[in-house]
Amino acid sequence: MAGVPVVTRARRIMSFSAAWRGILPALLTVSSLCNNATFISGQVDTMLAEYDRETPPSSKVVVTALLDIRHVTVYDKDSTVHVLGDLKMEWEDKRISWNATEWNCDNPLVTAERLWLPDVTLMNAAGTSNGDMGLRARLSSTGAIAWITRLDFTIPVSLVLDKWPNDVQTATVKFGSRAYSIDEMDLETNHEKRFVAVVESSSWEIMSLSSNRSIRDTGVFQTRIVSWTFTLRRRAPAHALATAGVLVAVLILLTAAGALKPALRAPASACASFTSAMWLISALLRLPAACSYPRVVSLMSATCICGAITTLAAAVVGRIATKTSKAPGCVRSAVLSISLRCSLTPDVDESNREKNGTWCLAAVILDRVFVVALWFTLFILAILYVA
Repeated sequence: MAGVPVVTRARRIMSFSAAWRGILPALLTVSSLCNNATFISGQVDTMLAEYDRETPPSSKVVVTALLDIRHVTVYDKDSTVHVLGDLKMEWEDKRISWNATEWNCDNPLVTAERLWLPDVTLMNAAGTSNGDMGLRARLSSTGAIAWITRLDFTIPVSLVLDKWPNDVQTATVKFGSRAYSIDEMDLETNHEKRFVAVVESSSWEIMSLSSNRSIRDTGVFQTRIVSWTFTLRRRAPAHALATAGVLVAVLILLTAAGALKPALRAPASACASFTSAMWLISALLRLPAACSYPRVVSLMSATCICGAITTLAAAVVGRIATKTSKAPGCVRSAVLSISLRCSLTPDVDESNREKNGTWCLAAVILDRVFVVALWFTLFILAILYVA
């Protein structure tokens, strides 16, 4: 710009300003006319004077639908999903078109009740609240119409609780026409636009949303069905943390019980069983009826049973160690064969050992076998929980 004369720059600025002085009034006129409700109402009244809203726009209307979800909640007790959302529909009605230059407005809003609206209803609702028919439709001078209906509905869902409280549920919502056949009205889904989900305050997170098209045979005619399947993940970090804490505590208690002497093992194992039982009672009060049960419930039940068996085994081992009768020959042979392969030191005093040494050694063998089996079982349970 340093080499351009000042006069030339001034002329450019003046020509640019003159151009904007010519364009700006036209833009303001278009904006003011589009926002002029009286002007638009008069033009629309004239255009719709002979418009029949009961008659479809053409012999076959193609409606493009898009589902936007604003809020979703799963009711475990009823096995239902409550959804708040918007169903956006677009179609063409060539009877509603005009010269945008004459109107100076290309996309006015018009009350939807004055137009033909597609008969698209929710097909698999367990409960629903009708959409807000008062919402206005967006018209286009080319005949394109866009309309949004509010959705507030409940659909049934088959709960799968294998990974509770980190479970993932899948629900499907279906829309279709009850009045028009597929030859009169077809439904398409908009794959180019992504869904919008606003669920910040919900205890469920939408992971994905996919659409599908199918045909439904009513026996009289066939209709088009569009469906959206959304995957939900439960947001329950507190439940997950508490469940993991209780399970780890029970596993530690049972592991420590196996390291104790049989006479001291019963209190620790009983405490572990009691802890598991209390967790199971509290969990069953929260869990709904479903087609499956949580894996963590199976693990907790297993630890509860392990604690009871540990207590029983400690009592059996103590009982065998105090027997005073002569041991059968098979027991003596088995004890002798095992004692030659490993060191067995019964936890009794010398006087009792002299009286019933065979039974004491048998009790030690039985106790060691049980402890190994207990620790192996606890290891498997821990692996199953982590997996």
